[in-house]
Amino acid sequence: FGWLFPAQKFALHGENVVMHRLIRTTQRKMLLYPMSCRGSALSMSSKVPNTPNKRMRSISDVYTPPTKFYGGHLGTPLPEDVRFRLDRAFVDAFRHEKPPFGFNGLGEVVYLRTYARAKENGETELWVDTVERVVEGAFEILQHYVVNKLQCTWDEDEAQARAKDMFRRMFEMKFLPPGRGLWAMGAPVITKKGFAAALNNCAFVSTLDLDDDRVHPFTFLMDASMLGVGVGFDTKGAGSFTIPGTNETAPRHRFVIPDDREGWVESVRLLLEAYFYGKANVDFDYSLIRPAGQPLKTFGGISSGPAPLIKLHENIHGMLEPVRGKKIS
Repeated sequence: FGWLFPAQKFALHGENVVMHRLIRTTQRKMLLYPMSCRGSALSMSSKVPNTPNKRMRSISDVYTPPTKFYGGHLGTPLPEDVRFRLDRAFVDAFRHEKPPFGFNGLGEVVYLRTYARAKENGETELWVDTVERVVEGAFEILQHYVVNKLQCTWDEDEAQARAKDMFRRMFEMKFLPPGRGLWAMGAPVITKKGFAAALNNCAFVSTLDLDDDRVHPFTFLMDASMLGVGVGFDTKGAGSFTIPGTNETAPRHRFVIPDDREGWVESVRLLLEAYFYGKANVDFDYSLIRPAGQPLKTFGGISSGPAPLIKLHENIHGMLEPVRGKKIS
């Protein structure tokens, strides 16, 4: 899974030190990357300036999200004509192959329900399209990491060979990435915003230090969940602070909720801060949220409309109002 290593650079909790050491060791041994660092020349006509590594913000640190190439994490975009793309004839040869869906057709039903995205032309992906998107997305990340971050030569022939091998194994279901990787890799939520957390199946957040930041575990949980990540948690923060409740003497704050995931998370942050830190209550304006049934172009899927968020706010009020002045349980 060497192709996954660069994604660790923007994992849920920032750079993974152990993985970073593995990357550096692998660079020296030249085992995983289709590249060469023996000279200074790059596969481009000139070097792309190296972008300084910065600690990635916490997933729940909104606002406002990046909307540039891979969220700005991979440096300057390479020209379109040199970005990694699978050989077209190779991919087209699989369009006449029948994917080995199992369980008497149930496997295909699950795939179409869960992982097939809408393409730019409005059509729904076939299995060959999904595999192509995932493989090209993974190798495009790897290519930019090699060229922009490692300042090394990208070996296109070697990359094509490895990508074709990966494509073939995926198409035949001899190996598959995580389910969230099938859904998000190569999609705008990664290529435009750089939210690589959407490639993770699972995450965990602890409430042990809840009194240090009373809101973060809950906004992290919501943000990750809205990216499709299943989040585990503990209750170690029980009893760590007293819930003061909202300050009813202070002027109420009005927040117009933006029509995006970050805006939904921000609304929950504001509401929880009001209760947990004794701040002014918040009036929410839901008018910008698109109606139910409209497409979500970046993340994929269909809009639920504002109803679930309204219900969430109501539930938070209903849960916290009766426990003013009590320890969080």
